[in-house]
Amino acid sequence: MNYGKLQLSFILLLIMTILQFLVAVLVLHHMLITILSIIAAILCIIGLIFIQHKMH
Repeated sequence: MNYGKLQLSFILLLIMTILQFLVAVLVLHHMLITILSIIAAILCIIGLIFIQHKMH
């Protein structure tokens, strides 16, 4: 399995999640989207840690 491509996908997903979080907080002021963005970011970080563990 190509973990490099999977790692890049998780990094891009994390960047998009952070952007979504910033829009939810600064523009929309919407609490549910903010909470879901935080949960998604945590899952992305867990995925990146798992991939790093598998690569070594």
